[in-house]
Amino acid sequence: MGMVAQNWALINPAYKYNFSNDGSDTISNQIFVTHIDTLGVDSLAHRFGLLADHCAPCLDAPIGCDGTEGLFIDRPQFLGAQAVQLGADWYLVGADSLLVRPGASSGESWSGPGGVVGTVTLGEEQTVFGQLDSLKTIDYSDGRSITISKAFGLQRFFDSGTSYALIGIQGGASHGEHLPTIADLYDYQPGDILQYQGTLQGTDGMCYHQTLYTRKFTVLVRSDLPGRTDYSLRRVYDEFNWGQPVVGGWDCGGYSVSGVDTVLLSIEHDRWTEGNFLGNSWLDQLWPGAFGLPGDPLVGQGEFGANDRGIRWSVRRDAEQRYVFEPEQFDPANTYFWPAFTACDQDPAYFPFQFDNMFIRYVEGIGRVKASYLLFEHSAEEELIGSVIGGNVSGTVSADDIILGTSERIKEAGLLFPNPANDHIACANMPAGSVVRLIDLHGRTVLTLRTRGASEVIDVADLAPGVYVAVVANSSVQRLVIAR
Repeated sequence: MGMVAQNWALINPAYKYNFSNDGSDTISNQIFVTHIDTLGVDSLAHRFGLLADHCAPCLDAPIGCDGTEGLFIDRPQFLGAQAVQLGADWYLVGADSLLVRPGASSGESWSGPGGVVGTVTLGEEQTVFGQLDSLKTIDYSDGRSITISKAFGLQRFFDSGTSYALIGIQGGASHGEHLPTIADLYDYQPGDILQYQGTLQGTDGMCYHQTLYTRKFTVLVRSDLPGRTDYSLRRVYDEFNWGQPVVGGWDCGGYSVSGVDTVLLSIEHDRWTEGNFLGNSWLDQLWPGAFGLPGDPLVGQGEFGANDRGIRWSVRRDAEQRYVFEPEQFDPANTYFWPAFTACDQDPAYFPFQFDNMFIRYVEGIGRVKASYLLFEHSAEEELIGSVIGGNVSGTVSADDIILGTSERIKEAGLLFPNPANDHIACANMPAGSVVRLIDLHGRTVLTLRTRGASEVIDVADLAPGVYVAVVANSSVQRLVIAR
């Protein structure tokens, strides 16, 4: 790891700066330069990565847009929206701008915007990221303060009772805590395995269609290229589709397909492209509190993304101390509420809440582990049910011949799908007149239904989310999860 050597500059545009706001080693904010504007001789404006602020109610929302709940995007982080460098002086430009003079001596004072006075109150030597460095603290008359170092720039920012401490730098030189990049999410070696299981449900107005699929990817070859890593994957897949008339006697058909082929997974290290079929355009805004913007309709958004909806990223660590990215859940009491937001045409910075749920979760070193959406009359769910990564086995990884025979076993078994289910479950290849019962964990029968044909779609929208036991024809017993 090399020296950053900023020589009292607050921010080096080549690096990303990771801060913690709670004294832990978990990153709460990432500050980095997105654009540089030249204002004049020795005068530059560095624009920072911005956030989305949740509001409910949204008092500043346009009258023509739903203001009950939404997001205002492009909001500044604690340093403000940009830093303007005028010679040796730096202005942190935000709601209350600050003038910072990194080269000032101990005891020196100056007056900045709004008459706020800054004073260098402390200068000392400390070890920063394993090397001896010079630090100085500047206190401001409005209660704010900052600490900067000669080699690493801004170390601490204190405002309104919250202290933001630098815990890592990444880029050309990496020090301390590292927030995963797209490349870090997908870091596989030959022999690694990912096995997914998913369901699709929806209606075309005439038929209600259900699809159950399994996909197993085995890494054959890894190719490291400048700014990109390509993987050759062996894919084993099986898909079973069936339909049920919504009205009338439509022939909704059904099919099963399975096979083995080779596919290319192309991972751009710092941006999403369609070659990364396990990602989507939201990955281009991959930092805490960032707004995952909708994808470009001309390019596509990727699997489980949306061209007209976005999400606000939440970043946390799991039990294995891996960083996890997923949409922010604004109602912790509602486990199944993952809101999507759509732009207000009267204000491009305001995205009101839409009555749709969109969820996707990425884990450092594993990639996409869970995804779902619930839109009008359509839903989908996918989960990583097993993996082998770096020799570590997790979950269920099936033999290829078992996957290739899944459809036939489904048709023979007459089980209920999807599982987990949302508002509907379906059964196929069952004798007409078969009795289906759902029993809750207290032993109470909450639903009884007699099938009318070989295929049946069952409405479970009135049942509470949870775990049930399904008894089919008094013989086949299945654990069924209803999740919304």
